[in-house]
Amino acid sequence: ALVARLAAAQARVAAIDTRLDALDDSRTAATAAAGSRIRMSATRLSAAEQALFAAGAAREAAEKNLVRQRSLAEEGLSAQRALELAELDAARARTEEERARAALEGARGDLSAATSDRAKVGTDGAASISDAAAARAVAESEIAAMRAEIARLDVRIARQKTQVVTAPRDGTITRVLGR
Repeated sequence: ALVARLAAAQARVAAIDTRLDALDDSRTAATAAAGSRIRMSATRLSAAEQALFAAGAAREAAEKNLVRQRSLAEEGLSAQRALELAELDAARARTEEERARAALEGARGDLSAATSDRAKVGTDGAASISDAAAARAVAESEIAAMRAEIARLDVRIARQKTQVVTAPRDGTITRVLGR
């Protein structure tokens, strides 16, 4: 029974070693995936910054056009419709710039979340590996205890094999008196 328990504990150590390897591979892959998400978020952030810059330039152009159309309308050199279209374009450009600013803030948040996620993935992986390593240490401790018990039993058996009792006559031994 003790030998069977020893074999089971050794099999458990082997299974834990396999699990440790799998957990390490999983942590490596998850960290790489999190790094990819960070790079994608950084690319989206860069695109959002460029979109905000373009929207700002478009707003400035629309506002300059609006000022020019107002000036022309005041002098009677431009139709009211042109002024209304310039006002509409300026409002649309301001709205587009605000939308681009909101997209930029969203991209910054995504990058921050992706960075935090990578840290969490690494920490979770390390915790899982530590748990498995602790389980392996417990199993190795059990193996050591069983080997010590087997050694004690082997010593007892060896002692018993060397003990020979010679009876003064034939019969069954019912008790051995100390010498």
